[in-house]
Amino acid sequence: MAGEATKQDPVFPPELFDKIVDELCDDFPSLRACSLTSTLFSARTRQHIFHSIELIDEASCDRLLDLVRSSHYLVLSIKALLLCSNPPRYISSREGWKNEISSTSSLCPLLELLTNIKELTLVGVVLSNLPTRCLAALCSRSYDTLTLISAKVRDRQEMRLLLSHSTRISTLAISGKVGDTPFTHHGDAFLPPVDHLMIHWTASELFRILPSNPAYLFLVSSLKAMTITIPDTTYFVHLRALLSAALSLRKLRCNHLPSFHSGYINDFSRNQPPLIISNLRVLEIELQLRNGSPHRFNSEINFWNRIFEHMGPDCALEHLTLRVVISLSSIDDDTHIYLIPIWKKVDHALSHSMSSLSFSLRILLDYGLSATVMVRQRTPLRDIERVTIAQFKKLAEHRVNIIVEARHLPFVIKRKALDNIRYVA
Repeated sequence: MAGEATKQDPVFPPELFDKIVDELCDDFPSLRACSLTSTLFSARTRQHIFHSIELIDEASCDRLLDLVRSSHYLVLSIKALLLCSNPPRYISSREGWKNEISSTSSLCPLLELLTNIKELTLVGVVLSNLPTRCLAALCSRSYDTLTLISAKVRDRQEMRLLLSHSTRISTLAISGKVGDTPFTHHGDAFLPPVDHLMIHWTASELFRILPSNPAYLFLVSSLKAMTITIPDTTYFVHLRALLSAALSLRKLRCNHLPSFHSGYINDFSRNQPPLIISNLRVLEIELQLRNGSPHRFNSEINFWNRIFEHMGPDCALEHLTLRVVISLSSIDDDTHIYLIPIWKKVDHALSHSMSSLSFSLRILLDYGLSATVMVRQRTPLRDIERVTIAQFKKLAEHRVNIIVEARHLPFVIKRKALDNIRYVA
């Protein structure tokens, strides 16, 4: 009888177990529980649990080396490596690279064993100060993604050596003080082609250099996507030059750095021509109104409004994400006034050049970390509700798909979806 019962037990395909694990990829406790439940989950859970590792001190190197030596199959699962020097300081210190990671006895043999690394992140690391064996191991891998955060590369030859086995970089991210070399004003391309370039505002020198020499670092014309944090409106001129050189660019994400000054800020972009974005398919914009800086917020809105106004029939834009971040502390009786122009300009753009059914608009309203609306802010919030809901209804008339994502804003969360508008909490 037992044998017959066993024969009747259902047999599930391995793909089903893999699908279950993939759905839990961001839930580490559940992944660990699955790995202990059955061997059917082991291989897949191992891929997620050990996909990314961080080497920040001697203890982390020792533990991982023991694991890799005892379970050789872990090497195939480890694909992303973060090598960090002095983690307590690398974010706040502009000279983070002076605090080098300890050259422990386990670091070199561990790096030599990690042969399947595709994503490399260097935080506060001076490549030339690493032991020869460690540097040789890092330079013998083929990387898809390279992230430099306050990392120091001695010269162009060292950068070439690091990427000598990489034929194409899917993502190059640069943040923090990257040093004077090899990021200089002169020279031809010395990196493989890059698909996605990410520049944080702290790497502002690079932001200025790239447009002046399109061959700098790599062929800018081959870029397909860019994510850029703009420190202030003076950088719009550099962004315009960069877009002119990036002829293959299809996706652009611009994040505006919040201002901590309440005084008036000159709108340096007022007399500048609008950006040329006719070749873009995806445009994501983040605007921030924080700490009482309405003048800067207004100048940034005016800049993008001029772009919307000049969009013509040749515009290839298919997806527009507009995120407006407004802290609760910045809300006053006039806040809704600053929001009116940008909704009207988006409406104008949809009316004249972007009425395709394939076009989608995503609007994110982020009202800070606090979920509590204070009594003194209730009246301004009602004004914002009146303005935004009315504008969303007008936008919906264009038959485009609109997703409104609101955080900590009760009136939007409780709203019922209109025909083409879906609200997401």
